[in-house]
Amino acid sequence: RELMTVFRFLLVVSLLLSLAPLRAEAHNGAVAVAVPVSNITVDGDFSDWPDGLKRYAFTNPSFVAFGDEIDQGNFRVSRSSIQGSFRVGYSAIENALYVAVEIPDDSVFVVPAERGRDGNEQDGCELYVDIAHEERNSPAAQGYIWGNDRGIMGQPEDWTTLSCFKVEVSRGDGFHRYEWRVDIGRMSEGRTQLQPGMALGFDLSVLDRDGDDLCMWTGWGRGVNKVQATDH
Repeated sequence: RELMTVFRFLLVVSLLLSLAPLRAEAHNGAVAVAVPVSNITVDGDFSDWPDGLKRYAFTNPSFVAFGDEIDQGNFRVSRSSIQGSFRVGYSAIENALYVAVEIPDDSVFVVPAERGRDGNEQDGCELYVDIAHEERNSPAAQGYIWGNDRGIMGQPEDWTTLSCFKVEVSRGDGFHRYEWRVDIGRMSEGRTQLQPGMALGFDLSVLDRDGDDLCMWTGWGRGVNKVQATDH
């Protein structure tokens, strides 16, 4: 899937309160702030995340499709949006990015693994990261979890073997919790070190499939073609 424009992403040290806030403007104006975190275990349990981190809501209109239109990619804008939010942090020591996504859902829908991989068939989450966002037309990587199936798209072949993305999910009565870790050191082959004040391309999208053949998709950022259109 190649959907929506990747947003820029600003890392700042949250405890430096005496300094003026650091800012970076995204191509379409949106910025998220990551704060330092430590001792995060990627297991879908957010109890090890620090209290007080800002939550970024999914506020853009959703795209929706019904039945056979899903396979044809004929999406139209829904009158409502998928609700939910995410938090984001980073570890300079691990050189890793962490994301915690929480989505309310009163109809959890997961397809058995033997039915194959299809992001339009089940609930899921997709994470996009562009570590060379300052360079025009730089490629983004897309990690995904569709139901319980995980993978990477839109990246050099060797990124898959390096396991840059790790994601786990917990689901319960009316919710999904997706927890991500991105190994920036491996993704950049050691060329990028996370530090305060730097910018990365970053975006998220969420898929919600209900049993009535309704599929809804929304992203944190606006636009289309998230993987390729990182210069927009």
